[in-house]
Amino acid sequence: MSSECSSTSNAFQPPPKCQTPAKQCCKSDPCKPDERPPFARSMPEDRRLALIISNEDPSCCIVTSETIMAQIFKVVEATVTPKLRFSECVPMAQFCGRMVIVCEDECTLNWLICVVNTMCQPHSAIPFIQFFCLIPASTILPVTEYRESSCDIFDFLEKQNEGIITHKWVVMRRYALDPCVCTDPMPSQNIFENEILELYMDEESKDLIESTCSKLKYQFWTIEFKFD
Repeated sequence: MSSECSSTSNAFQPPPKCQTPAKQCCKSDPCKPDERPPFARSMPEDRRLALIISNEDPSCCIVTSETIMAQIFKVVEATVTPKLRFSECVPMAQFCGRMVIVCEDECTLNWLICVVNTMCQPHSAIPFIQFFCLIPASTILPVTEYRESSCDIFDFLEKQNEGIITHKWVVMRRYALDPCVCTDPMPSQNIFENEILELYMDEESKDLIESTCSKLKYQFWTIEFKFD
């Protein structure tokens, strides 16, 4: 056998494995049954792209996955469809006779609204913030060395403040606070850098926070919420 044939340099090399990072979702306590609504598993940043689908037919008030999928396939086969992107955490789930679909971009969101709202059997697809009549709010958080995800931040708030439930909270923006700018409310500490968290929350949460002078416990600090 020639040296060329025996050379390991010509041996078959398998393609490298795809290193796709795992999608981050809001996980529940593994020691307890997950009784949260399905949209609570999605990242708070992704909930702004969630749709709540309802059946508007008085004779049949429940949304079925078969009906929605049949409509989607019908439109896909008959028209030019954009590249559709759905959440890996909650692509589609049913709750309370309705359905939630979490999209990953506004193109998919707008396409799906049009598809559902033009069904022969009347259905409605309403964006998450609009459906739950959420209220804009903001607060200032310390940025620790761990830089917690929005899920972790909300988990701290639920554990440290009785009655707070963040399932419907939607994160719109997180950005660094300029230390030279005066803000209202002012940061609760100056050991770490701070960031501004802009979000939407349900009216029940707003009422509960206002009952505690718009302040909640967060880790070692007390943070203050401002409502628009």
